[in-house]
Amino acid sequence: MTISLRDAAIRMLEERSWLCIPLRKDTNGFAKIPISQGWPSLEASLQTVEALEWEKAEGLGIVLGEKSNNLAVLDVDDEALANAIMLYCWDRLDTSPRLVRTARNRLHVYYQEVGYPSNSSKQMVKVDGREVTVELKANGTQVAAPPTPRYKLVNHPQEPSPTFSIAQSWEFIVDCLNDSPFKDRLELTVDSFTGKRYPEPWQEVVKGGERNESAYVEAHRLRETGMPLGQALKVMHARFKEDYDQQGITWEEIRRTVESAYVKGVVVNPNDNTTNELQLFGL
Repeated sequence: MTISLRDAAIRMLEERSWLCIPLRKDTNGFAKIPISQGWPSLEASLQTVEALEWEKAEGLGIVLGEKSNNLAVLDVDDEALANAIMLYCWDRLDTSPRLVRTARNRLHVYYQEVGYPSNSSKQMVKVDGREVTVELKANGTQVAAPPTPRYKLVNHPQEPSPTFSIAQSWEFIVDCLNDSPFKDRLELTVDSFTGKRYPEPWQEVVKGGERNESAYVEAHRLRETGMPLGQALKVMHARFKEDYDQQGITWEEIRRTVESAYVKGVVVNPNDNTTNELQLFGL
């Protein structure tokens, strides 16, 4: 039985905490344009979703970022590049991300960012000598998604992969392609990535602007040792008092960050020697 766009939106909100909006067709006939004015500021609630103009909808879009549990999507707008990712990178991923073929047979790769949502950015690459844009779509953007006509989920499981940032996931894919037969067809046209970056842990002084991110990474390191949350909170509280710039921030905010790392935790770097790092605290 075919599910309606409205019912699909309600189900996604209830089951995955993803905020969905109705879309209309663009001038090329693809359902990609939000119908609702002010959609970036919509509340992610059942009442809001039910009240949207689904009777006019020609497609369904998912609002990315904090409105949808930090969902982010790698938008690969080139069929050859999309096929190469499917062919050469799929079996090298520790956790298979959610993959969607788009209306033009391109590829959307779904991730769930842990910690804080990234800002969206674009990367330019060359494939067979032609310029291709890869969009790292995150906070404040939206993507058309199944059951929008001609959008198809191509894999299972259907959940997005956890990642620290969509930019780091794109870097992994680039490394994977550069280690494949496709490398001779791919050329990066930028040297740096503009997405969210995490600071190195255990810095002697943690300055403003890096405190939540540092606490998140450091809490992950503690979690990976098997340390219980209660003990990790004690370690991080001592570190906060001694090494963190405390202007404009409270321990309660850092505490919530540490707890979030334990709830949403993914491996930061399985090759790191976390035990040696804990010697900084005499543990």
